[in-house]
This record gives sequence, C-alpha cells and structure tokens, in this order.
Amino acid sequence: MKRLSVITLTLGTLLSMASISYGAPFIITDAVDATTVTSCSATVDNVEKATTLPAAGVGKVYCAVDMGTGVTAGTHTVVVKYHNVWGSTSSGPFTFAKTLPATPSNIRLSVDLTP
Repeated sequence: MKRLSVITLTLGTLLSMASISYGAPFIITDAVDATTVTSCSATVDNVEKATTLPAAGVGKVYCAVDMGTGVTAGTHTVVVKYHNVWGSTSSGPFTFAKTLPATPSNIRLSVDLTP
C-alpha cells in the first residue's frame, strides 16, 4: 500500500508540474525613465489587457502586460502605450506568434504492485 501511495504522489507531482508550464503568459517591455512615465496600457488584438508598472532599478520602470488565459496559437498584434503626466502617449506595436508544443507520443506508465 505504501508503494502505491508513493507512485500516486509521484504521478500527481509530475502532472502538476506539467500544468505549471501552461500558465498565463506575460509581456515585459524594456525599462524606461520613471520620471516621465506615469502609467502604461496595452491591447492584444484590439482587446484591452491588464497592465502594471513595476520598478526596474533606480529611476526606471517597465510595463508588464498580463496576457490572461486562452491565448490561442497563431499571430497576435500587441500595442503597448506609455502615458506621461500631460496625457501624451508613445507606443510601439509589435507582433508575436504563439506555437503549441508537440503532442507527446509513446508515453507509457507501468505500475508494479507486487509487495
């Protein structure tokens, strides 16, 4: 019985590690001067996404874009805008392609239950 518990625990750990690799992606921009930037915003395929403006060292910040779940395979257009205190913005659109990993094949699990 103890051996079965160890096998179950090991299998559960492996499955949970695989699910971590499919976490929601983030886009991180280059650091910019914190004295001129007050916020940032982003759209992915014309859909507004949540952003944060964390510190990136002394006097620098960067824009972190939470892509959320459900980013499909294919090409996506991202526009990130930095905003200053006067309401002016600067943006830099770019595209990225998400490819799905290959489906594993020939996976076998054998369990030896002999005492």
